[in-house]
Amino acid sequence: MASLQNLKAATRSKLEERGSIGSLKAQVRAELFRCLDVDSETRPKLSHENILLNELIKEYLLFNDYRYTASTLLAESGQPATGLGREFVQAELSMGNGAGNPNIPLLYSMLSSFINSHKDKS
Repeated sequence: MASLQNLKAATRSKLEERGSIGSLKAQVRAELFRCLDVDSETRPKLSHENILLNELIKEYLLFNDYRYTASTLLAESGQPATGLGREFVQAELSMGNGAGNPNIPLLYSMLSSFINSHKDKS
């Protein structure tokens, strides 16, 4: 029995050391959610605003390598897995195609613009 506990402790320690334990927990939670999500057909239709917000959040999550959180967002919200495209979201938000660095999520650009506009007013 002690050897089984030692094996569990060593395995957990190694997973924590590699940084895998968090992503494994997130993956298990996401899979459990998918298994339990039997009411997905009764989910109300997403509004235009929610689709845009979910797309912004999904882009942010994927940029930061929160893949399991992003997959849970898609499953829970009913957001289409195929993205809207950055250019479309920028156009819908009247951001223009040149807004921000194309290598970072739009949420970062929006936050930066917000912070800078408030600095200018001070």
